[in-house]
Amino acid sequence: MKRFSLARCLRLLGLALFLVCLFSCRDLSVFCHYEVVDVTGWEQADTCRIEIPQMPADTVLTVSVSACASQTYPYQTLPLSMTVCCEGSDSVSENVELSVFAEQADQRQSSPLTVTTTKRIGEMTFRKDLHYEVRIVHRVAGEALKGIREVGLLLF
Repeated sequence: MKRFSLARCLRLLGLALFLVCLFSCRDLSVFCHYEVVDVTGWEQADTCRIEIPQMPADTVLTVSVSACASQTYPYQTLPLSMTVCCEGSDSVSENVELSVFAEQADQRQSSPLTVTTTKRIGEMTFRKDLHYEVRIVHRVAGEALKGIREVGLLLF
């Protein structure tokens, strides 16, 4: 049976702790931003504009859209239109439908239940030193949506 020295055991333990910290404590998001919308009625003409910081190099990132809804949101889904605009190139638009799985809140709660839902859109290449803006609007025609608190963009 092979015996390990105390110094070797301590080195292995240190390496194991380093690896655990390296992989479990990392925030993988490159960018995350939420825009607050009027919870009493998000008008279709109210565009959420999110500026994306310039990337230091060409970067392929996963794009996700997110929304926070209170229990007063009347629908099961949230249809959105997301447009990515970049200086000097054509805009790219994507229709997204978020599922809002809000359970009924206990009537004794003093504040409304808030549910956050996120949907992965896909991957996109962000070019070095270019300015990007994402515009998000809801697609419920002729209606001010009640119960949506925030709409956000996440890049990983």
